Amino acid sequence: MAKLIKVKELNDKFKKIVDDIINLQSKDEIKTWFHEFAMSMSFMKSYSFRNLLLIHSQKSNAIFTNGFVSWKKLGRYPKKGTGIYIYKPIFKKVDNIESDKSESDDDNEPKKVLIGFSPICVFDYQDTKGKPIDIYEKILSERNKIKIQCYGTHGDVSILVNLSKKFDQYINQHGFKYEITDTGDAAGFAIHSYEYNKKSGTVVKNEFAIDDNFNIKKGQEFGTKLHEFYHVKYHKLRSDKQRCELEAEMYSALVLGAFNLNIDKCAAYLYNWTQKLQYEKKKEIFLDVFDNVYKEAHDTISFIRDEEEKPYQNDEKINIPF
Repeated sequence: MAKLIKVKELNDKFKKIVDDIINLQSKDEIKTWFHEFAMSMSFMKSYSFRNLLLIHSQKSNAIFTNGFVSWKKLGRYPKKGTGIYIYKPIFKKVDNIESDKSESDDDNEPKKVLIGFSPICVFDYQDTKGKPIDIYEKILSERNKIKIQCYGTHGDVSILVNLSKKFDQYINQHGFKYEITDTGDAAGFAIHSYEYNKKSGTVVKNEFAIDDNFNIKKGQEFGTKLHEFYHVKYHKLRSDKQRCELEAEMYSALVLGAFNLNIDKCAAYLYNWTQKLQYEKKKEIFLDVFDNVYKEAHDTISFIRDEEEKPYQNDEKINIPF
């Protein structure tokens, strides 16, 4: 089993990961990193993105992690010399002084307050041995299958079309609607109009348009739909246009990368963005933007993959304080 490390060591490890990402030197390096990270994100349980960055940097092909005791309960044991370090939140119980005395006993129960973090060692399924677990074997098989596929002009176009149709369901689920029309020089844009359905008494938001030059039968519009969907869901007031574009491109890169799709356009935008700012400013914006888009990208990928079986759902939505 891996030796225990101190918080400072883990903090230094995380800072180096961010440094390495910020200092990627070319569009190809950015494209490769986003493809690999998005693949990890699409198959890992819902860690905070900081912990997933730590996991990915230590084992880029990880599919599912657990602690020693948890694996032991499942009949599996970590292999010698393996281990991945992440942050474990430390909570303290405090009295709920804001609760009214007339409220139920449950409301007056002590509440957990986050007071810090400590390093914890976890192990990927592939770094354990013992009784095979069907759901993780299935995830491992699916990950390897997607890893070797390349959707698009040189792959199975029907898969790309199906992904795009599945995303249409996700758009509808959020109450949005788009139209295919002539968008001029733009691939798509937000349009803020509404339709009232007299029969159902509901209002449908026509929030964005996709250019009619895309070949829908080949799923070519998928990337633009992702980009514009993120805009209309989160950017009603575009006070910082560059920041909004960065978020939409990063969201698109994560979702497209998770399915091994072409992210050349996203990578080019992200690379150009990294060339315009001083290092410290880039690091601050990167962490903030990544934090914003991570959950939406994770939810989108899970929906498109139609994950009926989720091995574990971690409600840890925490940020490491630096």
